[in-house]
Amino acid sequence: MHIASGSRDSNGKWHADNPEDYPPLDTHGQLPWSVLDQSAGHWRKRVKWWRDQGVDDITPRLHAPAMINTGRHGTNSKGVSRFDPFLTELLVTWFSAPGDKVFDPCAGGPVRGIVSTSLGRIYTGVDLSKPQILANEHVAQQWDLNPRYIHGDGRVQHLNVGEHDFVLTCPPYHNRERYNAGDGDLSMMKWPDFLTAHRELVERSAEVLATNRFCAWVISDVRDYKGHYRGLPAIAAQHIRDAGLHITNDLILMEPGGLRAKTMRVPWTAARTTTRRHQHIIIAVKGDRREATERIVNAHTQPPA
Repeated sequence: MHIASGSRDSNGKWHADNPEDYPPLDTHGQLPWSVLDQSAGHWRKRVKWWRDQGVDDITPRLHAPAMINTGRHGTNSKGVSRFDPFLTELLVTWFSAPGDKVFDPCAGGPVRGIVSTSLGRIYTGVDLSKPQILANEHVAQQWDLNPRYIHGDGRVQHLNVGEHDFVLTCPPYHNRERYNAGDGDLSMMKWPDFLTAHRELVERSAEVLATNRFCAWVISDVRDYKGHYRGLPAIAAQHIRDAGLHITNDLILMEPGGLRAKTMRVPWTAARTTTRRHQHIIIAVKGDRREATERIVNAHTQPPA
C-alpha cells in the first residue's frame, strides 16, 4: 500500500507532495468516527437523498404482514423497522471494494440489498419471509437492480466456504421485534434457543467469508422480563470471536431522540430506566486487518480499466 509523503507548514497544516495521495477521509461529510450521529445535518441530507431516489424500507416491510413491533418501539416506528440507507452506504464503502460479494444472513427489508448493489457490489440476502423477499424484489426491479434473495434460514444455506468478501447484517434483537416468520425465526425463540441460533448464524457467516475480509454486525441490547439488560452486544461480540474473527472496531450509532422524549417519563419514573437511543455496530475481520484494508484501498484508488 502506498503511503503519502509530505510536510507540515509553520502552522502545522499537512501538505502532501502529491495531493492525489492524500484523498479526503469523509464519505458525504461523514468521517470514520467511532460514534455515528444520525441527527447530524449531513447524515439527514444523505438519508433524504437515498429516500428521494426511492429507497423505501417502509412500504416493503408493510408487505410482510407477520411482522409485529412491540411496545413503544412499534408505536414510534409505525409498526415496522427501517434500516438506514446512509449507514449501509458507509459500511459498504468503508469495508468492501467494488465488485465484492456481500452476504446478509438476515436480509429483512430492501435497503441493504439496493444500496449494496447500486454501489457495485454483488449482494446475497437470506430471509425467512417469502412475502418480504417478493416485496424486496419488487422494489429492486424499480431500480433495475438484481440483488439476490434466498428464501430460507441464514444458518443453513448451501453457500461455498470463503465465497463472500463482506458480511453485513442486522439480526433480530431477540424479541424486540417479533416477525413470526416460521421455523428458525430468532425473534420468536426463547432466550436460550436464541443464543444458540445466533451463535450458529455467526459461525455460518464466518464460514462463507473469505480470508482478509471484514464483517459488520449491527446489534443492540434487549431487556429480560424484569427489565434488566441481557448484554446482547457483548454476547454477539463473543460469538464473533468464537467463530475465529477478530474485532477491530465497536461503532455506536446514535439515533435522533424524536418521539422518544414523549415516552420516556413512565419508564424513568417507574424504575429509573433511561431511554435507549443507540445501537452497536461490531466490525470484525477474518484474517489480517492490514491486508484486508490494503485490498480495499488499492481497489478504490486504482484507475478504471
